[in-house]
Amino acid sequence: MAKVIVVVSDGFETIEALTQVDFFRRAKLDTYLVSADDKDYINSDQDVLVKADLKLLDVIDDKDIELIFIPGGRPNAESLRDNKSVTDLVSRLYNDGKLVASICAGPMVLEKAGILEGKKATIYPGMEDHISSANPSERIVVRDGNLITGQGPAISPIIAYECIEYLKGPDVRKQIEEDTLFNKLPLN
Repeated sequence: MAKVIVVVSDGFETIEALTQVDFFRRAKLDTYLVSADDKDYINSDQDVLVKADLKLLDVIDDKDIELIFIPGGRPNAESLRDNKSVTDLVSRLYNDGKLVASICAGPMVLEKAGILEGKKATIYPGMEDHISSANPSERIVVRDGNLITGQGPAISPIIAYECIEYLKGPDVRKQIEEDTLFNKLPLN
């Protein structure tokens, strides 16, 4: 079974992290909320305290990881960007062909990890200078090979569906969309 990690530190964007954990678990992906800090509880930017499943130090063997997801929240993204263990892990997984996904301010971590060079990517509007090596896109979700990026909190379900489709296929994506009533939204 594919192992998925959602890596956070204090100041993460609540909806961006917890939507991923929720939707990935609905898709029967072996999903862990991972604290990049050496602590069991992490506080979101919206002051929601959550208990991590693992600490980054506990993620010793990464060969089974199929997806690393980096949520935004500017304090979180800056902390993860400045954490060499996180950027090394992102780079290693990406270069091993694993899926790397990020949303909102999170793509700045991918930039620091050196994996955006020449790739199509997006970030929270107005933060494009934080992904200067990428080919920035105005699309709300961008997929380029084993890289998926999204613009912000409201996009959380859509990027989750993209990741699910990448790992489990379009049928599972469609089922999760139906289970969460996304297919009922009056989208243009």
